[in-house]
Amino acid sequence: MEPVKPASPAESKLHFLDYWRIIRIRKTVILAVFLLVVLTAAAVTFLLPKTYMSTVRISVEKDISDVNPLALRRSPPSMTLFH
Repeated sequence: MEPVKPASPAESKLHFLDYWRIIRIRKTVILAVFLLVVLTAAAVTFLLPKTYMSTVRISVEKDISDVNPLALRRSPPSMTLFH
């Protein structure tokens, strides 16, 4: 038994002109599929319910507090007891 040789790269390689020839032969099928897709997309687009979109811009500013949390706390006045 002889081992099977893989095909040489030159034999299995297709040239651009081979692809172009296939496209030319099948141009009616390609054009028909293209038009079918475009017309279907247009029909679906017109049949969809209308949707609306809006944008909002919000201005965020730093909150300025009336109380300074880092200020030194004053201790409450201590009560003195008289005897």
